[in-house]
Amino acid sequence: MSAEERIQGGYVKLWRKAFDSAVWTDPDLWRAWTCCLMLANHAPAWVKVGGLGEPVRVEAGQFITGRFEFHQAMYPKKRKKNPAAYTVWRWLLTLEKLENLCIKSCNKYSLITIVNWERYQCADAQDVQQNEPATSSKCAAGVQHACTNKNDKKKDIRIFSSELCEFRLAELLFDLIRQRNPEHKAPDLQAWAKHIDLMIRVDGRSPERIEEVIRWAARDSFWSKNILSTSKLREKFDALTMKMGAAKPRVDRSHLAAV
Repeated sequence: MSAEERIQGGYVKLWRKAFDSAVWTDPDLWRAWTCCLMLANHAPAWVKVGGLGEPVRVEAGQFITGRFEFHQAMYPKKRKKNPAAYTVWRWLLTLEKLENLCIKSCNKYSLITIVNWERYQCADAQDVQQNEPATSSKCAAGVQHACTNKNDKKKDIRIFSSELCEFRLAELLFDLIRQRNPEHKAPDLQAWAKHIDLMIRVDGRSPERIEEVIRWAARDSFWSKNILSTSKLREKFDALTMKMGAAKPRVDRSHLAAV
């Protein structure tokens, strides 16, 4: 079911106490938060997820999404000024840190759970105390089963969740590629994240340096056409860093007076 189909009818409640929240003071977080409220299921349902043989049970106050699907729900019209999907997903991670929601990511999808959904959104919801305890741990336990990986028993298999820097950097590279070519085929981001993991663990690259190189390569007229995967990024990393150093503008000292 698409985001548009989910929000065709019905309504959600907005409580005035939101004025006192950190989310209200940030327009981007507020937009992301209200989008989550509207996307959340109002009743339990079984949802078919592409690539999985069995449907996934989604409870009230939960919804299944992905980085690009959520970005499309936030910005249905493609415009140059729209933030990247990578940036929008970071807003969700911030909402998780604020304990507004929980995110459980698998290799096929992410399950978002709104914290205290029943307290605030059920039909007979009454006024709630302002200082109610957070229920993020209860939320995490409730969605754990939906993200069980059948390959967990196999050795040397690692699933990179969307919160990890390996996955985020792989996603960043793909976001930048898609900005230049919207029809670029979506890769296996788990496979891409593995190459980032090798760059960090084996090659000794820092995540900050990797991000810097990714962004520089995306701006370069030559390398932007050649760095189209994290495996190629790893292969050409040294050449890229050398080119970056050579591309730095030299300081013109000719105008300085001789001592």
